[in-house]
Amino acid sequence: LTPEQLDAQRKAKKEAKAAAKAKRAKELAAKKAKAGGGGGGGAKAKFTDDIGRCDIRVGKIVKAAAHEKPTLCTVEVECGLPQPISVVTGLTAAARGDMVTADDGRCVVLVNVGGGRVFTVTSGAGERATLRPPAGAKIGERVTFAGINDEPEQPVVNKKKLNKVLKALGTSAAGVAQYKELAFTTSAGPVKSSLVD
Repeated sequence: LTPEQLDAQRKAKKEAKAAAKAKRAKELAAKKAKAGGGGGGGAKAKFTDDIGRCDIRVGKIVKAAAHEKPTLCTVEVECGLPQPISVVTGLTAAARGDMVTADDGRCVVLVNVGGGRVFTVTSGAGERATLRPPAGAKIGERVTFAGINDEPEQPVVNKKKLNKVLKALGTSAAGVAQYKELAFTTSAGPVKSSLVD
């Protein structure tokens, strides 16, 4: 081969290598964008409302135990995941037994937060109660809100956004759990509490 041919060969190899590298980078960027970002490389998911970020499910409390702080207790909740999740919740020892036996231990749990969170409501008098889904609701099914069809934020919900959601929770005069004016809803009907606003 002549020196010119060797140069042309080297140039062609260099160009092919650069093209392959650019193609890999483009594929990687497309993959990140499809997955919803990561490292600032893709578009962030948009949510209709902050409640759409939350993966709230119907759960079943299978075990409740004392916590080192007397105002808390630790519970294990089945919620459709491979293993029950452990949750520290603000219910006293007096309420612990009731958590497992009342309504067969059914509860509403936020899954995409470190360790999980069992939803409770507090009355003006400081009384606290667990939210109870209806008997026909399936363990592990997602609690829904009218007009909000977002996929939950993964792996965990943004803490600031979650705090905004928690401030907007309450119950109706009929005891239906609400986010703003939207009822916590399952396939078997609304989630309720023994406490009412």
